[in-house]
Amino acid sequence: TPRPDWVPGSKTYDSEAKLTGDDWGYGFNFGVLVEPDDNTRIGLAYRSQVNLDIEGDVRVRGPVIKRDEDAELDLTLPESVSFSAYRKFTPKLALMADVTWTNWSEFDEIRVARESGKTVTPTEWDVSVRFAVGAAYQHNDSWVYRAGLAYDQTPVPDEELRTPRVPDEDRIWLTLGANWRYSKQLSVDIGYAHLFVNDPEIENAPDAHDPTLPFPVGLTGFHLLNAEYDAAVDMLSVQVNWQFD
Repeated sequence: TPRPDWVPGSKTYDSEAKLTGDDWGYGFNFGVLVEPDDNTRIGLAYRSQVNLDIEGDVRVRGPVIKRDEDAELDLTLPESVSFSAYRKFTPKLALMADVTWTNWSEFDEIRVARESGKTVTPTEWDVSVRFAVGAAYQHNDSWVYRAGLAYDQTPVPDEELRTPRVPDEDRIWLTLGANWRYSKQLSVDIGYAHLFVNDPEIENAPDAHDPTLPFPVGLTGFHLLNAEYDAAVDMLSVQVNWQFD
């Protein structure tokens, strides 16, 4: 028998919530670069965690709830470590590679504190690793051509912990670029990247809910979300460089 629309948990109680906020975060970078010879460079870089205490407001609009209230989200962006190598094999051709480790394992949940309660989205992400290789070709004094390939692991452990906010999956980066030097001081970089993303799936994932209140009190019980995505990303960037004497 179909469930009537007024039953708690049906679409009648669905609302749209928009959360906005901002904060300043501080961290540090540390790196070491070793040059065994004129054609070789080996580097190690560390980027620290950045803690954010985001303050803002949430606006909820739906058939039952219409509410504007203050909200706060404590969030920690993860630390990362990168190991890279560069080797110039000929006067025109250089190859490079890097491995980046990002500690997403401390990103357990998204907990938004509101005046009327809280909402929690479980994440429980894993450590992720990114592997990349690239090449640069010095065509002449004015032009350098670049290309790269990378495999980027998702930190999302499985379909039940994937969120529609970030329907992330493993992806492969294909990148092309060029540098045009107009003069000793002025140069322009242009780059294009296409991301081949494994189509993400969400299976019985809980949405944001208030774990302190039983459903249907306050209409804070959660749905279980199932979804499929067709994902791909294209990026184009242009950068102008000025070198001071």
